[in-house]
Amino acid sequence: MRLEVVTPTGTAVDSDVDEVTAPGQAGEFGVLPGHTPFLSALRPGVLRYVKGGQESRLAIGKGIVEVTGTDRVVVITDRTARAEDVDAAAMRKELDEADAAAKLGEATAEDRRAWAQARLDVLSRKN
Repeated sequence: MRLEVVTPTGTAVDSDVDEVTAPGQAGEFGVLPGHTPFLSALRPGVLRYVKGGQESRLAIGKGIVEVTGTDRVVVITDRTARAEDVDAAAMRKELDEADAAAKLGEATAEDRRAWAQARLDVLSRKN
């Protein structure tokens, strides 16, 4: 099936893949070829996809995913990050800052925290 990941700055992924696992608003879900079509909201997290037995991982922000009846998965997200572009120490600091901002009632703190956590999670093979 075809996976496309699109951001405001361009296409992050455009590849044939064997399976996709995405962070949906209601929980993580998987898609295999022939999946029933659906549309879902996405939360910040790790998008995983497998091609030829090789897993790739991409941190994604908020967005939506459309699974079509033609074996196509389209992810539209506000941002992405690959593991090799993530500085773990900087992300931990960003998490701490977002937690402090949340305690002060800052409205965007949870979004900042979720994006920092997604980038940290893309470094881990446990997700």
